[in-house]
Formats: sequence, C-alpha cells, structure tokens
Amino acid sequence: MRIVATPPLTEPSSRTGSARTPRRVFVVAAEIPGLLVGACRGEPVALRRVLGARRSGRIGILLCGAALGAAAAPRDWWIVVAAHASLSALTWSLFARSVGLRPRAQQRLLLWLLIPALLCAAALRLIFGASWLWPVAAVAAAHAVLVRHLQRSQPFGPTATQAPSEAVRAPLPPA
Repeated sequence: MRIVATPPLTEPSSRTGSARTPRRVFVVAAEIPGLLVGACRGEPVALRRVLGARRSGRIGILLCGAALGAAAAPRDWWIVVAAHASLSALTWSLFARSVGLRPRAQQRLLLWLLIPALLCAAALRLIFGASWLWPVAAVAAAHAVLVRHLQRSQPFGPTATQAPSEAVRAPLPPA
C-alpha cells in the first residue's frame, strides 16, 4: 500500500509566516441573501464579491429571471427588458470612464440589484393586480440605486495601493 501525502488546506504565507485561509472563488448558497442585501446597501465587499466570484453572473441571471417571472406577465416582459436596456445604456454612458466598469460588469451588478426590486414588484402585483408599471418602476429603482453607488468616490472600496483617506480616519482625541 502506497501512502500519498495530501497538501494542507492552508499554506504558510511568505510575508507573515502564518497560515492563510483558502479563498472562496465560487458563490455558495448560504451567502446569496447577504450578497443581495449588501449589494442593495452598496457595501464594497458585496459589490466586489458580486463582480469577482465565479458563477455570480449565472446565479444572478437565474434569480433575476425567476423574479421577473413573478413580477410581470409574459406579455409584458419585453417592456421591462426594453426599459432595462435603455437605462443600462444611459447609466453606462454616464459612468464608463469615471468608474471603469465594462458593460458586462455593470450588467452583473444590475442583475443582483434587480432581484429585490422585482420581488417587491411581484408583491405589489399580488396586492394591486397585474400591471406592467410595477416591474418597470422596479427596474428604474434598481438603476437609481446603482447610480447612487457609482457616484461615491470609491464605490468598491480602497485599492491595495491606496492609503486610507483623511475623511475615513477618525480624528485623534485632544491630549
């Protein structure tokens, strides 16, 4: 019988000498609610995770499609998609240079922002009846949230090479 050594789950870091935890590269089901809430609140960690995690685009498409199916009748889907496409083009043209988002990354963020908005539209559809107005208003609200997030100075948090800004640092108490 041959015994084969398996590599450890954690590797020692060359800089600190301590063990690092392995990075999660795939989105797991347990973090989906946190990503939805974090993306709506504009938390930089959640926005970076939505953009960088594997399968986050596929999961966002599936969840957004299910939310759209609950929010609008099939005959009204083209109206919702047209509103989304026109607002996406407008948003990308306004913030393409300042933020550096490509259209694919913007669409991935919008998918995760549209899911809660479309679920709210589905609830309004149940309460007030079917109308194309609810999902279109949800699309407009999701785009407004994205614009609000992108208007911040650092929507995805500071980069590794930047020092914390003076506005972020807490003032020292007087001596």
